[in-house]
Amino acid sequence: MHRASLIQTVIDLIHEIEISTLPADNIITNYFRNRRYIGSSDRKSISETAYAIVRNKLSLQWLLGDTDISRTSADASFARLLIIAWLISSNHSEQNIKEIFCSSQYSPERLSDFETSIIPKIKENLTRAKPENVKHNVPEWLVPELEESFGNSWQNHVDALNKPAQVDLRTNTLKATREQALFSLAQEGVKADVTKYSPWGIRISGNARLSPRSSVLSEGLAEVQDEGSQLVSLMTQAKPAQTVVDFCAGAGGKALALAAMMENKGILYVLDVSQHKLNEAKKRLSRSGINNARALVPDAKWLKRHEGFADVVLVDAPCSGSGTWRRNPDKKWRLTPKELNRLIALQLEILNTAKRLVKMGGKLVYATCSVFKSENEAQISRFLNENLDFDLFNVAHSVHLQLKEVIKDGRLRTFPLSNNIDGFFAAVLMSKGR
Repeated sequence: MHRASLIQTVIDLIHEIEISTLPADNIITNYFRNRRYIGSSDRKSISETAYAIVRNKLSLQWLLGDTDISRTSADASFARLLIIAWLISSNHSEQNIKEIFCSSQYSPERLSDFETSIIPKIKENLTRAKPENVKHNVPEWLVPELEESFGNSWQNHVDALNKPAQVDLRTNTLKATREQALFSLAQEGVKADVTKYSPWGIRISGNARLSPRSSVLSEGLAEVQDEGSQLVSLMTQAKPAQTVVDFCAGAGGKALALAAMMENKGILYVLDVSQHKLNEAKKRLSRSGINNARALVPDAKWLKRHEGFADVVLVDAPCSGSGTWRRNPDKKWRLTPKELNRLIALQLEILNTAKRLVKMGGKLVYATCSVFKSENEAQISRFLNENLDFDLFNVAHSVHLQLKEVIKDGRLRTFPLSNNIDGFFAAVLMSKGR
């Protein structure tokens, strides 16, 4: 694909991301699924460019100044301007940009007079000092949240969250050992190594490409899952013959790990409010050879009937997703103060519902993929203050050895900057009975 055609494709994607409510990764995946003629090398270049623009959108907007262009305009004017700002900030000359915007087949339309007039302003703004939040590409209203979580080092943490993430796999120990999965990857020409913390984890090396059609994935030997997410499952310490509940299971990523920990024994309830997500979870459970799981949307009667029956209840709560900005950079632009407050209220509501399922001496595990204390430590403190029949359980003395490095004060905390994995939080609460 010619450079100009590639840029036009990126414009199309950025425009769609701006006007759609779908996550950016879904939009990009669907775009390529419907255009299988685009080669793997071009897909990689297009994806990397699109994600770079989404990650750095605030600083690109700042370079444009007070340009009055609607981001939802039907002609993709805003997307074109972002691309122009990105090209200039990437040291492309004005002449080179005009060669890209050339109106030839599959290429962007020629620069308008207005777009041409913006170029000197962008160049001028490149020489100016940016506000701190713009420099680090984070909404201004989130700075107090980040300062609360990271103190004076928040900029370093945000910069780490603004870099691309590696691809991690979790070995399905019901079908293979980690060594066998690594061998199968090597047979496919995929370079990989073991992860630092998770005993099941595999990290795809450098620029190695894992095909979605890899037999390692299609045969259920491993699943794509960030190492931090794997550590959340480890925090549950789920065992064979137990009754375990994945309360907010979604598409079942952590449920797969829980079932493997249980060695396909006992009962694993896979719950979610979305039947669509549970249908996807069922497919993944089947592919992984799991037969001890029951997936369902619980109603009030089911919750009442199953009070005090579970050894472990995992609440992987809906959250801001701030710990996954490396993979989902559009989340930081979609998040609003109102939405964050809604999520914080919802998290407590879910915890107070899920707690009813935990038996005396059982565990309630609260987890998020957020780096905000308001969604993590603050929630645990509030829950414990309001539920004196639960105590914080310190797992540091009984978990996998490497996991102890990411446990502080009995809680799991991971960060891209410190651990080179996504930002996750988990705490284990032990029921003392009612």
